Amino acid sequence: MQTKERRKYIRLNKIFPVELQVVDLHNKPLSGLLQGFTRDVSFEGVCIAINNFDHLHLEALLKQQAKVILFLNIPLKHESVRAVSSLIWMEKSDTPYEHSYHLGMKYEVIDKVEQRQIIRHACFTRRFPRVVAVCFIIFVLSSIYLLFENRRLLYDNKLLVKEITVFSHRQFEVQTALDKIEAEKIIVHKLLQNSSQELKNLKGQVILLDQSLRDKQLKDRTAVDLLINERRQLDRQLALLIKDKTKLEEKLKNYSENETELKTQLVDLKGKRMLLGSKSLQLMYKWLISAQSGKTGLVLSYEDDSSLIDVGFTYDQALSAFNFVYFEEYTRAEKIFDFFKTKAQRIEGGFANAYDVVNGSVNEYIVHSGPSSYLGLAMLYYEDKTGKGKYRSLACDIGDWVLTLQKESDQGGVCGGPGLTWSSTEQNLAAYVLFKNLAKRTQEQKYSRAAEKILVWLKDVAYNHKLKRFNRGASDGMIATDAIALSILALGPAGLSEIGIDVEDLIVCVEENCKIQVWVKDVFGKRQSVTGYDFCSPSSIGRRGLVSVEWTAQMVIAYKELSRYYLKENNDKKARRYMSKADYYLGELEKLLLVRSSGFGVSRSMAGLPYATDTGIDTGHGWNTPNSSSISAAGTNFVIFAKQEYNIFKL
Repeated sequence: MQTKERRKYIRLNKIFPVELQVVDLHNKPLSGLLQGFTRDVSFEGVCIAINNFDHLHLEALLKQQAKVILFLNIPLKHESVRAVSSLIWMEKSDTPYEHSYHLGMKYEVIDKVEQRQIIRHACFTRRFPRVVAVCFIIFVLSSIYLLFENRRLLYDNKLLVKEITVFSHRQFEVQTALDKIEAEKIIVHKLLQNSSQELKNLKGQVILLDQSLRDKQLKDRTAVDLLINERRQLDRQLALLIKDKTKLEEKLKNYSENETELKTQLVDLKGKRMLLGSKSLQLMYKWLISAQSGKTGLVLSYEDDSSLIDVGFTYDQALSAFNFVYFEEYTRAEKIFDFFKTKAQRIEGGFANAYDVVNGSVNEYIVHSGPSSYLGLAMLYYEDKTGKGKYRSLACDIGDWVLTLQKESDQGGVCGGPGLTWSSTEQNLAAYVLFKNLAKRTQEQKYSRAAEKILVWLKDVAYNHKLKRFNRGASDGMIATDAIALSILALGPAGLSEIGIDVEDLIVCVEENCKIQVWVKDVFGKRQSVTGYDFCSPSSIGRRGLVSVEWTAQMVIAYKELSRYYLKENNDKKARRYMSKADYYLGELEKLLLVRSSGFGVSRSMAGLPYATDTGIDTGHGWNTPNSSSISAAGTNFVIFAKQEYNIFKL
């Protein structure tokens, strides 16, 4: 009996089942199908472990009087590999079974392709654990690297926010110093003019006095002495005046030198801030992209706010669409518009105030006119930028629906929504701009008449002639920052003047009543002050102040509108003043940037702004502020508008 092992096989770490049948040399079955398992394999053959193997079959194989037909069941292969083999060696296996053997079989007949598949599987099985181990190590090391890289990126972005804050503050200081120098130069110029005139007058008096002295010198000695004393006094006054004039000229020279130096600093600061601002703008826009749902196309209104999970307010969709169109990502805007065109459920003819960004269902069963007006304007802006009128009919449909709300009001304004009796100044401003733009595009009189009615309503009903500001709405004397800011955006300084409203009266009112300074933590957890605009006058509703990011950004855009207006009016002083205010408040808002990273790598770094600087506070307008550590689509969108100097009411 041959028992010497003669195998030179690859060791498998994973066995697979084998069925075998002993046949004689004429392929006549000597046994039924038996079960075994592979132990080793090579290109020439295979070692099989089998229990309860009949010793008569074993003797026939050893005497070369029988063969074995193998059916090798290789994992992941649908059909068994068939092979005819002969016994080369055998050994008794160490098991409790009496007739357990390891059989070394050599292939005599096997398909060459399947023979190579067996070897490949054996090699793969042997190498797989090593490959997995190497891959696991690479994964762990990569994860550690990416984790630290992600933290580094977050830290770098926080530094970016801090740098923006520092440069913004320094720019404001330099601009303030320049404004002060300019004001003092005006005073010095005036003093110099007065001094020059006074000097001229004194010199004239001296000339006249000298003439009198010559005339009286020989006639009246007493009169001459008096004239000499008067001349001495004039000389002293003249000397003092010349000395004062010299000081003023020196002061003016110093002012001019300081002004030149500060202007150089200002140009440098503006350049650096513009560069940093460009980076922060990219981070904000990346957040906006990340907030858009791949299922519905809607943008998430608030990130990580447990009370507003998956909520997408219609107003926020309109603002986001404006930005997508502005940055020429038309497909993203189309996803929003298509949702409202084909999927959004309507309530009483209008779009709901909010939808679920994941499944598109209605989230807030309230319908107001304002959000739909903004949405219609965004569609018209898309048409202007692309030349495609694919959403014109929907914009007109929205306009017609808003018209029905105007008919419900007996004062000419648009009421808040179906069945509502109140009328909001802010929502009427949006409706006014929508009607004006629909009238321009369709030439339909119904829209122009509707716009004219709203303009009369704004002048006669919404405007508070006594306080020289807009009220929040009809029969509602509450001050609202957005009503004032958006009136400047919608009507412009010239348009306001045409209906008898002084735009600077509006500015004075909102600055006196709604400007607020609060203390918050910066990106590194340190306390910092932020100055901006509240939703209303906080003292009027008995609460502490807070900064509304969205409405402060609206004020920034209003200031920039005023700056451009006064620049056209050749009033450089006012143009600089309002642009300085716009830059200041934009810098204050950038202090509130929230840095995020939803993954690894530079492309996943992003940032946004909260809705307000405090959580759960009554805005004074019927809702409380969301989580102040949550990024807000409304706040972020309007800050992007402000940074780009873009007025959404000017299509």
